[in-house]
Amino acid sequence: QHRHQCVILAYFFSNKQPSMADSKSKAPKFLVGQAAARQVQSGLKKSTNPAETISSFQRTRSLHTMFSKAFGTSPSYTTPKKDAEVESLDTDPVLVFLTHLGVSQYDVHKRIADTLQKQLEDEIRKVTNQEALLHLLKNCWHYATTVPELRPILWGVLKQLGDNTPLTVLKALAEDDGQGKQKHEEIFRPLPPLLKRLVWEADWDNKIPIEKENIDNPSEYSKLVQSTLLFKTVNPLVEEYTSNAHLIESAKKAFATSVHERRILTTQRRALAQSTTTKSSTPSSTAALLRSKGTNSGTTTSTPNDNSLSSGKAVSRIRDLLSDSSSGSISYRPKLLHGILSMLMMKHGTDRGVLTDVHLHCTLVADILLSAGGSLPKIYQPLLTLARALDDAVKNGVFSEKDLMKVQGALKQIFAADDDKTSSEEETKKKGKGETDDSSNFKPNTFLKRQLNRIITAGVTAMKESDPQSLFLNPVTDSIAPGYSKVIKKPMSLTTIQEKIDTNAYNSLQDWEVDVKLMFKNCVDYNKGASGKWFRDEAGRQLKVFKQEIFAQAKKLYMVEVQKRTAANDVTKRKREDESPNLTPLQPMNKKRKLSLEENSLSMPTLASMLLSDPFVVRLLLDHVLRSLRVDVLGGSSIPAAHKTIPSTLQLLHIAQWSSHFCRVRGKRYLVPDAGLMEPHDSFHEAIIPHSSLRRYLPLVVHLLLEAKLDKRLSPGGDLVSVAQSLSRPATPVIEPETEARSHQVAVALLQGAFVYTCLPGNSQETSLALTFSKFSQSLLNLLPKAWDEQSFFACLVPSILRHKNRLKAPVRDAILTSWIGWLSDSKANEKKPKTGSILSPAHEYLLILLNEWSKFGNTLVSRDILLQFVPQIVETVNATESDPSRKISTLWNSTDTEEDFNRIKQNYERILGLLPDVNDSVWLCNIGVQTEEGNQPTIEKNKTMEE
Repeated sequence: QHRHQCVILAYFFSNKQPSMADSKSKAPKFLVGQAAARQVQSGLKKSTNPAETISSFQRTRSLHTMFSKAFGTSPSYTTPKKDAEVESLDTDPVLVFLTHLGVSQYDVHKRIADTLQKQLEDEIRKVTNQEALLHLLKNCWHYATTVPELRPILWGVLKQLGDNTPLTVLKALAEDDGQGKQKHEEIFRPLPPLLKRLVWEADWDNKIPIEKENIDNPSEYSKLVQSTLLFKTVNPLVEEYTSNAHLIESAKKAFATSVHERRILTTQRRALAQSTTTKSSTPSSTAALLRSKGTNSGTTTSTPNDNSLSSGKAVSRIRDLLSDSSSGSISYRPKLLHGILSMLMMKHGTDRGVLTDVHLHCTLVADILLSAGGSLPKIYQPLLTLARALDDAVKNGVFSEKDLMKVQGALKQIFAADDDKTSSEEETKKKGKGETDDSSNFKPNTFLKRQLNRIITAGVTAMKESDPQSLFLNPVTDSIAPGYSKVIKKPMSLTTIQEKIDTNAYNSLQDWEVDVKLMFKNCVDYNKGASGKWFRDEAGRQLKVFKQEIFAQAKKLYMVEVQKRTAANDVTKRKREDESPNLTPLQPMNKKRKLSLEENSLSMPTLASMLLSDPFVVRLLLDHVLRSLRVDVLGGSSIPAAHKTIPSTLQLLHIAQWSSHFCRVRGKRYLVPDAGLMEPHDSFHEAIIPHSSLRRYLPLVVHLLLEAKLDKRLSPGGDLVSVAQSLSRPATPVIEPETEARSHQVAVALLQGAFVYTCLPGNSQETSLALTFSKFSQSLLNLLPKAWDEQSFFACLVPSILRHKNRLKAPVRDAILTSWIGWLSDSKANEKKPKTGSILSPAHEYLLILLNEWSKFGNTLVSRDILLQFVPQIVETVNATESDPSRKISTLWNSTDTEEDFNRIKQNYERILGLLPDVNDSVWLCNIGVQTEEGNQPTIEKNKTMEE
């Protein structure tokens, strides 16, 4: 085409301009295109030497000859070999000609180079010989890495090689330049997703081989992980997820006291959940239900904003990085899944290990497992079962006995001893087959046959909706697709399927599934080569829709009908309900795990502990124990050690407590602790878990709950107020912890949860709360002397207190403020001061939030005099806990480079100062050293009214 364009331009120029050789001569005439072809045919008919005729025609009709005629020059030929004529083209006349047309030599060269490059890329895409591709890769690597214009050639070769790309090339693409940057980033960035995943995997295996998985130094292992290209790619997404404000706010409410509240706080729990669900409990048609993705009927969910969905976007992008659709179904690549889970384990291992902290890395592990588009590797199946069981409980907002059975069943497989793994896996397979094959092995009766045909008919309707071009509607004939009957021996179409439905040919959904897969397979088998790519892609797309949406929903609908109409199923269900479930705790164990050079798998027990340490799961476990204590233990029907579910739930909490330690050692040692309510069988369990402390403190929690209930009944308005004066009550027992307080995390969390529950309106009266609050406060200080860092506790305690609004009395207010200031102080003054005090603690921040919220109720609850009385005490208390002068309030207030935590605290102080007269806040600021008496006062916006 370009030759003809050049000839036409030359012909145009020769007809418009006189010849360069002789301006008086006529313009030369020559034929091109169809006319030239007819001239050749005519010459061959008259010729006695066809070879000579063709050679002469090529010589006289060549591009160079035509340009020579147009410009009046003489063509020159060289003959390097006998009987081989090679044209020697002089480009100067062509360049001069194009210059007259305003085309520069650079544009000519670039056009030629681009054309050659495009043709070369097209040729590379046609090459299937791996040896030829490797040879080309070897020769073009050096030039492509130094000449940017040649990089498309390298990209084409790598794309054609795909999974067969040499390991040395993959490692070279991930190579570091020595300054923390990727050496060949410009080459790596435009690569297709498959090649990027191959590079990440090769780089991970190169920098963290199996022998380095057993490094004892966690910091050294962390440096190795951080040096990988996968970490540099995924870590920003992990940080985006774990720093999401909406997710953090929901996760830190560890003591949500109602099912409704837990469900509301869980709206961000599943980041990939649909933003809206159907409002109608009955779909308009079965086909519409088959097209829906299992939305919960009768429920509505508000659409979250973009900021709240940033965690979902992060999970979606991580899933895209992990996913591989080369096999037709989207599934995670095992090596990348191993790498990302290793990163999350490493990050969780750096946490301080407090049970009620916001461990969003654990939440992300659950999200990644649950958002897998395809099947996970076999080793992750018990872990996925555990994640699904916990996710069901989280979405329901309550941890039931049924959930506990599912969790224990999954943990038995994960924590099983090595000699029991095979048997447990076989049991799992049997159970799995029994659960999934009920519908397929069941022989339907007449009614179920009609329901089966109705469901399949609705499925066919949904398939027609997903096939807008009607590619699979009618049978394919040889007139439509030549040679179709020779290639496809068993044709299938939607019309054929509908005919089989009409004749009751289907006895199960699996029979229908076989025909649908055959229909799409026929399309792929017939449409080979580049011309059939669109048809193959369309078949793959519709097959994916069928598997993930239509067939999955059809199975659910059919199982509902089977369960309704099968008497045997009903009997089995009643039998299971009558049988008492086995909810005893798992067998305690202590295991050491060392990777062999042939094994490269993560510790499944460690990942299981991370799933249990998910803050949304911990919240449910704590609520289950506290609810059992209030209902069963206080009701007199059981004691904690003999309760049906309390020991097993406490065991799960202990496993969650140890998750950060398991991650720190990367699962080389893990344990299954017992519930801590019975005497230990050996000294090891007594050393790692403070059994004696838990056995002492759990009755204390029950005692405090009982005391709170009694305080409410004895207070004015209670049913026992008449005997309040004559009733003699013993003091609350004081139990000092025997070991370091951080080791009784379960006991501390239960005490805090009971504390929050008691402060709610209805569980205590405004007049009795002062006494109850002081009892709980003193017990908490005994168990946890430095309670100021318990963010989840204070985040839940403040809303519980604020629900009383302005009904609280002055004694209750003073008791709350006095106890809170006690939490901010260092109760162990004789000991060495800690490195950091309470000035940046959550207790400090939430106390100021409480005062500001109380001030909105006007002078009835917190007047200006009360603020002037307590605010200086707060400042004095937190300053006393800091040994470093740079961490005093005056220093931090005047500093321009302060931490974000103090900025929030400062804003709350400024809100309080805005309620005070100018004289009072000036004196207060001067006293704490924020300004001198002659200095300039910081700008503080004054509130005109207390309500504002």
